[in-house]
Amino acid sequence: MGYPVNHHRVIFGVGNLIMGLVLSIQCSAGLLSAEVQALPSSLQTRYENVQSSIDGRQFDVAADEAEALFLDARATLSDRDVVVRKLRGFVAGLHHQAGNLTAALRHYTRLVSYYSEFSFDPALVEPLHGLAQTYNALGLDEDAEQALLRAQNIAHREDGVYTMEQIAILEDLTDLKQSISVVRRDQQRRYHLRIHEDAFGKDDPNVVPSVLRLARYLDQRAVNVRSHLLLKEYRRRVYRTECHGLYERAIGLMQKTYGSDDPRVIEPMREYAEVLLRHRSSRARAVEVVREVERILVAGSDATVADRAAARVEIADYFNMWNDGRADRLYREAWAMIARDPDSELARKELFGTPVRLTDVALGESPFPIRVPPLVAEGDQSLFSEVSYTVTVDGRVRNVETVGGNIPIRQANPLRLRMARIKYRPRFVDGEPVSTLGVLHTQKYRVNRYAKKRPIDHVKCTSCTDFQHAW
Repeated sequence: MGYPVNHHRVIFGVGNLIMGLVLSIQCSAGLLSAEVQALPSSLQTRYENVQSSIDGRQFDVAADEAEALFLDARATLSDRDVVVRKLRGFVAGLHHQAGNLTAALRHYTRLVSYYSEFSFDPALVEPLHGLAQTYNALGLDEDAEQALLRAQNIAHREDGVYTMEQIAILEDLTDLKQSISVVRRDQQRRYHLRIHEDAFGKDDPNVVPSVLRLARYLDQRAVNVRSHLLLKEYRRRVYRTECHGLYERAIGLMQKTYGSDDPRVIEPMREYAEVLLRHRSSRARAVEVVREVERILVAGSDATVADRAAARVEIADYFNMWNDGRADRLYREAWAMIARDPDSELARKELFGTPVRLTDVALGESPFPIRVPPLVAEGDQSLFSEVSYTVTVDGRVRNVETVGGNIPIRQANPLRLRMARIKYRPRFVDGEPVSTLGVLHTQKYRVNRYAKKRPIDHVKCTSCTDFQHAW
């Protein structure tokens, strides 16, 4: 699993490295089954509750629950018990995902301090990596670089200079060194793929994760390319073309290895369709990809009527995001599949009971960074803004208004503008799309204590800059 370009200081909690790489970068994966069983039975139940909060993407709730679980586990077991240490890394990753960076920093620092200052214990690599990413998110680039270099040094001593295990650290170092030219950065990314190709062979399925990682990087480069006006579009086309070719290669390798109907092909196909959407590239190819996803989903031997309807809705969602009028027809077809099926009542509620956000789906999962507002106490951690809006019958957001919050209105304006660009799957009643009034969204904020503060008399609206970095 790769690490994304650090344009807005996204991190990977060390918990997902320690606990098994089961989930994506959005959250730590949790303890392994044997480690869960090592906990007292009462704590095992609470750990399952934490996982439920993670599955519901309630990361702030999960972080609080995991913190309490860790404190009780430490009181029951030894503070230096292996399970307690791994649980601390799990808690640190959750705090980071929830935006509680100071709490994450505290846990990662304590985790590293368990070992001697000059130790080369391989167990230090993962907590050092997590500590570095926390420093990076806080804007402490020099501290982040030192932690990464120490982790890389330990990895070299343990596994050698050319080991693939150090690639994640090398990628973060590359992203951290902003002074490196973009050409050099591109070369580093392609070099990571060549390492895998030399180790496994170009047609081996083991290179697929590295191929997808480079494709995601080039996708971001196409979006953020900086160049002279005359060269900008040319370079963007080059990045996009290479990105599309890598996705095609990865999908082809997986289909050749696992079969064209294997469910493991679905996620790369979905990613590829979304990339084509963002790049406004070959819509015909994107339609082919999402149709292939539907075919795989329906071809499953255990596919139900609800599964087939959900697959049809997924295609409609892509058309909706493309502003294609065919979305409405496909939504109606999906509704007709489950309209009279008594076993599909739950599917009707999940698919059509409420508006479903299709774009910017991660909005609200983590707090936005914000400078200390002049009229809010510096120690106040309960900063938020609440907006109300209407989702129309075609899934567009209209009438966005700020209805609550405790931050200056000028700092909330970027949220309103962002909400206005979101697209939804509309709510359906009796087979017809309907508008939904008064939909609410609450956005939390965290104080960026590491930003330079300005005198109150000279405070300017910096929200646009802050939000661009946060996005």
